[in-house]
Amino acid sequence: MFKMTISPLTPLCASKFFECFISVEIEKFPFKIGRDAYGDRDFDPSAFTNDLTISDREPFQVSRKHCFIERDGECFYVRDTGSSLGTIVNGTPIGVKNASLSEVLILGKNTVILGTARSPFKFQIEIA
Repeated sequence: MFKMTISPLTPLCASKFFECFISVEIEKFPFKIGRDAYGDRDFDPSAFTNDLTISDREPFQVSRKHCFIERDGECFYVRDTGSSLGTIVNGTPIGVKNASLSEVLILGKNTVILGTARSPFKFQIEIA
């Protein structure tokens, strides 16, 4: 049995959340990550829901439906859902502008950046 948690890697990232976000245990798959889209033009809250919602403002680094974490047996993946800036997993860029839409997560600590390398949205996903 694996235990998976996600936590912000930088104080700036942690400060973007309304609640005191230290870490969250991921217990359901797919685990959807995306931008808080309230107030966005043409926003339909019934169209999708995220398990981890990020408050981001223009210029956006995080898409409404940015990526998700999925499980296939004992393997875990981050899959970019076509976000405009992509996702970086353990140094490997994924997304529509890259060679792949998904990247395997390893046992132990993984680094995930939503958007470009300069994005403040840097997370650690730990699989134990």
